[in-house]
Amino acid sequence: MKLAKTVLTALAALTLPAAAQAVVIDFDDLGNGVVVTNQYAGVTFSSDPGFEVLTTAQSLGSSTPNFICSGQGGSINCVSPIYVDFATGVSGLSFLQVGDNTPGDVGDVRVFSGATLLGTVDIMSDAAPFTPGLIDLGAFSNITRIEIVNITDAAGLGFDDFTFTVGAGAIPEPATWAMMIGGFALVGASMRRRRTAVSFA
Repeated sequence: MKLAKTVLTALAALTLPAAAQAVVIDFDDLGNGVVVTNQYAGVTFSSDPGFEVLTTAQSLGSSTPNFICSGQGGSINCVSPIYVDFATGVSGLSFLQVGDNTPGDVGDVRVFSGATLLGTVDIMSDAAPFTPGLIDLGAFSNITRIEIVNITDAAGLGFDDFTFTVGAGAIPEPATWAMMIGGFALVGASMRRRRTAVSFA
C-alpha cells in the first residue's frame, strides 16, 4: 500500500503545471541604442533580416528611461516588425505602445502558440504620443511568439513594459498522460494481487 501511495504521489506531481513566475521587461537596465536580442532569460527579440530591435531613451510617458523600437544600422525607424519569442509558453501577456501620432488602427499583433496562430489584435491609437496605450493579450495562453507588424503610424511606434507569467496553465504532454495512466494500471494490478493473496490466507 505504501508503494501504491508513493507511485500515485509521484505521478500526480508529474501532471501538475509548473509554478507561475511573473516577469516584467522594461529595458531600463540597458543603455540607449543597445541592440536587444536575448538579454532576458527565455525571451528573444528580433526583426526582419537587416533590421534590429533597439533601445531608445526618450520620455514618452512609459517607464523611463528606455523603450524599444525597430531600426537599422543603429538608428531607429520604429516601423519595421518586431518579433518576440518565448522559450516557454507564457500567459497574461501585456505591453505598452508609445509614440502614437495617427488616430485609429496603426498596427497588428499576431499571437502564436507554436505554429498555431491564436489570433490578431489591432494596435489602436488615440494620437496621444505621451500617453502609453496598453496592449492586453491576456485572453491568450501558452503564447510562444508575438509578431508586431503592419505599423502605419506617421512616426512609428515604440514598445515597453512587457509583462507576462511563465508556466501558468501548462498542459501535461501526451507522454506524461500515458505514463500516469500506465502507473495507475500498475498500482491497481498490484493492489488487486495483494487483496487476492490476503483472502486465501
